[in-house]
Amino acid sequence: DPVGGVHIWREMIGGGHGITSIRVAETNGQIGGYYAVAAPSRDEDEPEGVAEIVALYVDPEDHRRGHGRALLADAIDRTRADGWKVLTVWTLEDNFRALPLYDSQGFEHDGSVRTDRGWFVADVRLRVRL
Repeated sequence: DPVGGVHIWREMIGGGHGITSIRVAETNGQIGGYYAVAAPSRDEDEPEGVAEIVALYVDPEDHRRGHGRALLADAIDRTRADGWKVLTVWTLEDNFRALPLYDSQGFEHDGSVRTDRGWFVADVRLRVRL
């Protein structure tokens, strides 16, 4: 279970990914979604001042209820308040649920694509100026 699996949380918190903040959304006493931010970004080609959303997840049972939008808005607000200038996120190029959400918050594809993760679909990097 991606939301509540202990191994997922151990990896995110202690896995050496540079994660500096994690926020969760609760629904009826259960974790319904979360995001994690690495600041600075883990990408070696990024200049100073860039943070990265490492994970943004909403339980499928809670899709279309505004949780993803609220989590993303919170990530943007908190990252901006911490003094970061740009926020990036990698997502699958055919992620039909997430792409419109990121677009609605001003994220744009920056031309970066990675295909080395062993998936059938490439990742694209999106960014928004804070």
